[in-house]
Amino acid sequence: MPASYDYAQGGWASEIFEVLASLGAIALAVCGLTGILAPILAAAATIVLGVALAADGVGLLRRYKWTGGRDEGAWSAPLRFAVLVAGLMGAALAVFALFGADPAFLTPVASALFGAGLILRSNVVWELSLRELAHSTKRDSLSLRAEAAGNDAAVFALAGFVSGALASIAAAGGPNDLTLNLVAIVVAASTLVLWSRVAMAVAARLLQPTLFIRRRTPIAR
Repeated sequence: MPASYDYAQGGWASEIFEVLASLGAIALAVCGLTGILAPILAAAATIVLGVALAADGVGLLRRYKWTGGRDEGAWSAPLRFAVLVAGLMGAALAVFALFGADPAFLTPVASALFGAGLILRSNVVWELSLRELAHSTKRDSLSLRAEAAGNDAAVFALAGFVSGALASIAAAGGPNDLTLNLVAIVVAASTLVLWSRVAMAVAARLLQPTLFIRRRTPIAR
């Protein structure tokens, strides 16, 4: 994305906050999987993940505003705010669960909301990527970038389905409901981290010296 969005509109700040919050949710969920204060850590991880998803929703709204802010096709106002609302609602339910209001049910319901938010996010990302490509001046790589956007959307849809399914099973009750909910949190949070622009920028930065050395290394004859 052009620097006019990333820096002038605070795009990186929102992305970094989202990644840090997601990492915090992963850490809390992993600690909960060890059995130490698992119900409390599950609720805390759900709250943090809800904040991360809400931050992601704010970032998507920023990107939408940067592309012109006009509704086209499936890009409707409810869909634009779906990720933000899912994050806030899930965090609110987890707060009630943290204070003892049926945590065995409310926490996995919040995680299921996050799964639904990721599924909706996949469509949001696809539509938004098409809008950004329409504003791009680099026409030589449009097909590759469109393919990458489609892959990202598919990953978020799959992660949302998996985490939502695990959370729904946990909400139904069972001997391993807490474990399933914690795994659902890890799946959702890991997706937000690994497929964030921050992670991609770091990976590109780490791989750049290797690619440069390979280009400069003479071919043995």
